[in-house]
Amino acid sequence: MGPFLDTHAAPQQVALDIEVELDYWRGCYRRMPFHRQGLAYEAYVPAIKFAYDCYLYHHRDELKLLFPALKERYLRQFPLPQRIEWRSVERIVKAVWQRIQSGEHCLAPRKIMAAPPPSRAMEARKVRSMAHA
Repeated sequence: MGPFLDTHAAPQQVALDIEVELDYWRGCYRRMPFHRQGLAYEAYVPAIKFAYDCYLYHHRDELKLLFPALKERYLRQFPLPQRIEWRSVERIVKAVWQRIQSGEHCLAPRKIMAAPPPSRAMEARKVRSMAHA
């Protein structure tokens, strides 16, 4: 028997800040092909989070081939009141994958901390030491 190739054994590192990503979609969901007039942003949030989860679990797989299994998972995972139509979810998944694969997604922001300003006591010590030198 040949070697078993597990494509999920060594996953590619993917890091993102979901809050930043949700802010992105909040700002542009009305212009997206998945948007339906009258649906508020909050109606899309479960599907958007689902799309990111799908990417994190299956980013090495071909998306087209995943859709039947993803549809089943979506229908099982979300109760009817939380669901939007599958066609819109499919478009959301595609949009999320395109965003991540294009490099447009927002990584967790790294704050570069500047050195804190010196305290007054520290400045006073510097002045005294310079005066005594």
